[in-house]
Amino acid sequence: MSLLASVFIFIELALTKQVNILILPALLAFGLSLIRESIKDLHDFSGDQFSGMKTLPIIFGVKTSCYLISALIFIFCILSTFPYFYGLYGLKYFISLIIFIEIPLLYSLFLLLNFQTIKTFKQLANLYKMLSIIGLFVIFLT
Repeated sequence: MSLLASVFIFIELALTKQVNILILPALLAFGLSLIRESIKDLHDFSGDQFSGMKTLPIIFGVKTSCYLISALIFIFCILSTFPYFYGLYGLKYFISLIIFIEIPLLYSLFLLLNFQTIKTFKQLANLYKMLSIIGLFVIFLT
């Protein structure tokens, strides 16, 4: 999770000797990766349980994990709007964020709460992979 986010920080640090411009893309990448990895843990529940792993779904159960991940998605939706409301990014960012990130996130929230199957978890993991890429384009193109 932090590996993808750290790429932005290390690149800016190496090029400018400071970290301030790419911190927001790093946080976006971290948030989406955290959610994706949590969903992948749901998808891999059986194998992880068989292997004796201690993941979120194994410790708390699938249903509780879905609620925790849903809370994480909701918090991410709220926090990702802060750069617009604090004037760090403009209206293009906000509109792109709503259309390309927030709407799919809310759709994933609906699926996560209503269809807790292995197939759904796999689809959501793939969706979050795409959202990570799209999210970075939203930031860099606005």
